[in-house]
Amino acid sequence: MTYPLEALLRPAYELRAAAVSIACATLVMNFPNAFLMTGDMAEAAAGLLAVHAAWRGAQGLRILRYRRNLRRLKRYTLTPEAIPYSTEKLFLGMGFRWDQRHTQRLNDAHLPENRRYCETGRLNGWVRMLEVNLERTPFARFSAI
Repeated sequence: MTYPLEALLRPAYELRAAAVSIACATLVMNFPNAFLMTGDMAEAAAGLLAVHAAWRGAQGLRILRYRRNLRRLKRYTLTPEAIPYSTEKLFLGMGFRWDQRHTQRLNDAHLPENRRYCETGRLNGWVRMLEVNLERTPFARFSAI
């Protein structure tokens, strides 16, 4: 089922459900008599719980991956020969098709409670400041990536 609104900037509660499902599957497999199950029933129940754990775990990891990628700068490289040349247009990159989902994600990211997901860390800020300060020194020649 798909929903019109995404809620990707929230804690990954799905990981808790996955952990509980794994714990229950372990209990059912190790103590089937405590749950009044036969061996076959315990295996089937544990299998279903494991499938549920995998499904909810994948959902939780999707949320964590989205939040991690908000801070990461993607590497974009292009050889000089691959840059299109035109006297009338300026090449700004490959781009992508912007739709409502991206507008919603941008608005969600700018909410005060979600700012921590978009702000860079202290180490990144220190390195960028150092980069600006050392830009015109002989050291800059060796630090270029």
